[in-house]
Amino acid sequence: MNVHDNDSPNEQDTRRFTGRIRLAYQNLLDECSLLEEALLEQSSLIQAQVYMLPRFDDNDVGVTPTTIPVTAHQGEDALKLALSHIKSFKLDEKHSGRIIKRLPGVIVLSHPQALSLLQRMATINLKKAELHKLIIDSHPDKNKRFLQLVDTLPNLVKLKAFRGVLFANRPLYSVGFTWKHRQSRQKLSKRNLIQLLDKTLEYYASYQPLSPYNEIVQKEKALISQYPATSRFIMARSLRVSPSMNLRYLKETAVHIDGLKAPVDMIAHSPLFVFNQDVKLHPLKDYSVEDARPPRALPNPLVIDRLCVYEDSRGSAGRA
Repeated sequence: MNVHDNDSPNEQDTRRFTGRIRLAYQNLLDECSLLEEALLEQSSLIQAQVYMLPRFDDNDVGVTPTTIPVTAHQGEDALKLALSHIKSFKLDEKHSGRIIKRLPGVIVLSHPQALSLLQRMATINLKKAELHKLIIDSHPDKNKRFLQLVDTLPNLVKLKAFRGVLFANRPLYSVGFTWKHRQSRQKLSKRNLIQLLDKTLEYYASYQPLSPYNEIVQKEKALISQYPATSRFIMARSLRVSPSMNLRYLKETAVHIDGLKAPVDMIAHSPLFVFNQDVKLHPLKDYSVEDARPPRALPNPLVIDRLCVYEDSRGSAGRA
C-alpha cells in the first residue's frame, strides 16, 4: 500500500503540483548550467560591460528617486556578473523583493557555434514559459497559487525566474542605454473596476476597519456606479524609472529562430548577449530626475486620481 493512498484529493493535488513545479524548476536550472558551460568552454570575449545599480530595500518602495548612481564593470568581471545574474532566481536578503534586481549591460562573445548558443538561450526561455504556465494553471485563485509556490520553492522571485535571457538574433550596429519612465496600462470594464474597488473595501473591512481610505474607496465606488454599464476605463500607472536598451540593426538577414522577434527597444533587466560581432556601445549614465522625460499623461478625463483611472473615450459614454 502506498503511504499516500489515504490522502485527501486536495493533498494529492498539492503533491502533484509540488512534483511538477520542482521538476520544471530543476530543468530550468540544468539548462542554465549547460549554457554557462558552453559559454565558458569555447567562447572568447570581444567586449563586456554591465552596470550595477544600488541595492534597494523596502523603504525605497513607492519613493521616486532623484538620482541613481551606476557602477560599470568590464571584461571578465562583467561576464562573471552576467552569468551569475541569469541563473539567480532566489530572493537576495539585502535587496527588496518588491523592486526586482536589474543588471543592464552587453556581453559580446566570439564562438564557433553561435547558433547553437542562441538556440540554447531560446530553450531556457521556453523552460521559463513552461514553469510560468504550470504555476498559472495550478489554481484559479491567485492567493492560493502564491501560497503553494512559497511552500514548494521558498524565496523564489517569480519575475526573476520568468523573465527571459536577452540575446541578439540579428546583426547589430549599436546598443545604447538610457533611463525611461514607463506606464502600466490596463483596460477595465465598469464591472471590473467595481470588483477591484470591492476587493479593496473587503481588505479594509477585515484588516483596517478604521482606516480613512475606507470612506475614500466608498466614494470612488459611488462615482463609478454613476457610469453606464457599457463604460470602459484605463488604469495608467507610472512605473519605477528603469534602464532601457535601444538596439540599432544592420541591414542583413536575421537569424531565424521560431517564435523570436528582433525588438528595437526593451527593458534592460539583464545583460544582452551578442555573438561574433563588433558592436558600438553607448553606456548607461547615472540617472538624474532633472534629465528624465516623464511619460505623457493621458488626454482622457481623469476619474480616480488615487488609482490613475481614466475614461476610455472609445468605449465610455460618461456618467449618467
